[in-house]
Amino acid sequence: DKATDVTFNIWDLGGQEVFYPTHQFFLTSNSIYLIVFNCADLNSSRVDYWMNQVRATGKNSSKAAIILVGTHCDDKSCSQERIDEIYQTLHNQYRRQRYHGFKDIMFISCKTGKGIKELKEKLIQIAT
Repeated sequence: DKATDVTFNIWDLGGQEVFYPTHQFFLTSNSIYLIVFNCADLNSSRVDYWMNQVRATGKNSSKAAIILVGTHCDDKSCSQERIDEIYQTLHNQYRRQRYHGFKDIMFISCKTGKGIKELKEKLIQIAT
């Protein structure tokens, strides 16, 4: 196999409302979006806001790939049962029929490294 170089440009769009008007300059239909949320505190996340922003700005194109990424999966409140529950809830809420670019839901821990390799592999798979 011939190795393929993939270059990523990463934009961390602040979640603060003061930055919302600037998002339109960065959201395009030809992008991969990581919508990151804290598994230990899903209720305070803005997953719904970001899913709708990407859907609207990307014209609900399948080229605007979306991966939901749950962090802090090492937290004591994030049992495998809880992670499975979060997965099912998000999967049901953001079905591909409604969000054409929705690709996957992944869970990671920056503390332990769990899921990081798989997330990188998924990004490369989508990009190539």
